[in-house]
Amino acid sequence: MRASVRAAALLALLALLPPRASGHGQLTWPPSTRHGGNAREGADCGDHGACFWFSNNVHIPGAPTLPSALRSVEPDVDGGRRDVWSLNPWRAPGTAPVYGSGCGVAGGHPSESYANGGVAPDAHALGFDGAALPPAPDALGPARWPRGGTAEVAFAMSANHGGGYAYRLCKKDPALPLGGLTEACFAATPLAFSNATAASSSFALYPDGARVAVPRVAGIIAAAPSDDDDENKNARRPRWWARVPIPACRECAFAYDACGAPLLPTPGLEYGSPWHAQTRCFERCAGSVASASPAEGGAGACPGETHFDVPEAMRAGKLTGFGKAIWEWSVLDVVDVPGDLEPGAYALSWRWDCEESAQVWQNCADVEVTAEEDDEAWREATPEAMRRVPVAEGFLRRRECADLRARCAAEGEGAEPRGECEESAALAACDGNRSGTARGVGAGVLGRAVFGVAAAVFAASGVW
Repeated sequence: MRASVRAAALLALLALLPPRASGHGQLTWPPSTRHGGNAREGADCGDHGACFWFSNNVHIPGAPTLPSALRSVEPDVDGGRRDVWSLNPWRAPGTAPVYGSGCGVAGGHPSESYANGGVAPDAHALGFDGAALPPAPDALGPARWPRGGTAEVAFAMSANHGGGYAYRLCKKDPALPLGGLTEACFAATPLAFSNATAASSSFALYPDGARVAVPRVAGIIAAAPSDDDDENKNARRPRWWARVPIPACRECAFAYDACGAPLLPTPGLEYGSPWHAQTRCFERCAGSVASASPAEGGAGACPGETHFDVPEAMRAGKLTGFGKAIWEWSVLDVVDVPGDLEPGAYALSWRWDCEESAQVWQNCADVEVTAEEDDEAWREATPEAMRRVPVAEGFLRRRECADLRARCAAEGEGAEPRGECEESAALAACDGNRSGTARGVGAGVLGRAVFGVAAAVFAASGVW
């Protein structure tokens, strides 16, 4: 009883905080010819809205099936009332139903907006099927992957909801609606993560092409029975998934004790609802405040415990945390292109099944599977290839502003502002309509203060 009362008190405190911008993940390599994401812009989606295509508030239809080695959030909690994640998509990968045709829908729902980022990107109606997106005006053409070879793929996150991801292909049929793209078609041709010696890790891919190896934990989640009938070869392909290799922070001993049992979603942009306060409570338990950028009052990575262990080099490189910042790097993997694919036009679907939230994020890109080994384009994210990817002017301006805020934050607390940081007009121009207390630095500091007070109270009472 005392735990539930204290959780309710924290939710009330969090409901007082202003909303933070939400946008969570997108395909970045090959450059998405449909949604617009690319590895030079990383998790930034301010110009194309690639991080707003998903399925919101969806759950697995049966019991969890995920092997314990692939858990990403509170792996020591398996079942029971404290397992608030048990019905979220990652607990039975690929089984949670999705809206649309395998490329996500705008805003995450056909008809309802939700305060947990469930809004459509600019220029698209809520529920618009991502499979119906036309090629972007500045698209550089489809990637060309030789069958039987390997290809590099990547995605970026601005909010780390844990869980895991898969890459799939669907061959287009121009005679069918949406070119024949469906979630079932994508699910039938999953791509295996390459086990080649040089590709046995995932990588943090930076905009200049630099890479840092990060451990990859992948597995065959479901495989159909063996069958010698060639017509059923897609049904026999193993379903490969990989856990998101970046751990979120473990700021709460148990999210259930801090935030309570999961509440039913509240439709509409009701930012003051108990349900939205709870989603933010779960996020703060995962480090949304503690690991926010220094300009927003955070450490830029997890300052303490994470949900699973990683090498010290990842901690030193700040490759941990929840996000709510625009990480510049993407998570890159090498996948095998099946040698038995028929050459032709395909669509690539990236599917991210979350564990910390009831969401599935999806993006698509056009891919041409070729028969000749040397007939390729955008197969590898080399520095030269990445330099050829255009970036939006808005992105460049936001990057300048992020650098400015970082420099100003680095001057230290209580220090007398100098130079460009003294020019309020420069920071005001970067912040736009942000008042300094509604979002940005003010929101980060205020959120850290509120959560810190609540955490201290709960820790003293033995709940955390």
